[in-house]
Amino acid sequence: MSAASHRTAVLFAWLNEVKADTSLPASAFKVAFELGQWINREAFEKEAVLTAWPSLETIGAAIVMSERTARDMVGRLESRGHLEIKVGHGPGHPSRYTFVMQNRQSASAFRRAKPAVSFRIGRNGNRPSASAFRRAKPAVQRPETGRTAS
Repeated sequence: MSAASHRTAVLFAWLNEVKADTSLPASAFKVAFELGQWINREAFEKEAVLTAWPSLETIGAAIVMSERTARDMVGRLESRGHLEIKVGHGPGHPSRYTFVMQNRQSASAFRRAKPAVSFRIGRNGNRPSASAFRRAKPAVQRPETGRTAS
């Protein structure tokens, strides 16, 4: 796995954890996503840790949010354990944000990840046909009617 795809896998795992945190408002996910756009590649390659240091003004402007709201959302991400913040002092010294995985799994664990989709090889040595996947499609229950969609 290349360094870029490894970094991306770790970022998406972190974003999925933030998204799954039901105590956070949607604005917090927007801030988390924007922070992910500012990840420092060199820091990740050295330490295997996702870090970024955009200013709150930059974050807010990028997602059409006030600096004050961006500060609040960053604080909420920190209080829920998704971020560690090293506060910068003064103009030109933005805070440094370190992304924290809730399951505390190290970033290096993502290198050994297996593909999400696997294929069982048939007797003739071929992958199953597309129709085999259509037949294996699970039924979905519609919450509004309670009926099973086919």
